Amino acid sequence: MEHERRFTADAAHELRTPIAALRAQAEVALAADDEAQRRHALRGVIEGCDRAAHLIGQLLTLARLDPARAASPDETADLAAVARDVAATHAQAALERGLELSVEAPVSAIVAVEPALLQILLRNLVDNAVRYAAGLGHEIRIEVAAGDRPVCRIVDDGPGIPPEERARLGERFHRREGTSEQG
Repeated sequence: MEHERRFTADAAHELRTPIAALRAQAEVALAADDEAQRRHALRGVIEGCDRAAHLIGQLLTLARLDPARAASPDETADLAAVARDVAATHAQAALERGLELSVEAPVSAIVAVEPALLQILLRNLVDNAVRYAAGLGHEIRIEVAAGDRPVCRIVDDGPGIPPEERARLGERFHRREGTSEQG
């Protein structure tokens, strides 16, 4: 019950910001006399809706995860294929930020894991790398190594996480102070 209460409080906190931003953009659109300003504000509303929908999807996925459930030994996923898929879905966002996103992976690298969880993990890591990258001309590389125990690394030349913040990485919805990025 405590887990559910905490999740509900966290979800409400996370949804408050995008909803407030949507309202502000809608108010700007309503008050705008200039068509270009109105269109800009409406684009902001659409982007805000997209961010809110993404957040709701993440919250629903998180709510469905049962921490007590271990992955079945017969569940497998191809880490290399998932890495390529995640890179493809983030390619446009990387291009828009002037970043180079690449994948170095073998044809296949099978791991014992629930495929949906692996997808979520890699998607979140690559999404963070794209959002917090150092800027134009920088590179983000997804490296997959096959073998008895396949390994995946997300390599970038971003600012990194200060040592004093690393202990908080596992906290739900934690975001560093002064971070302007959503998500």
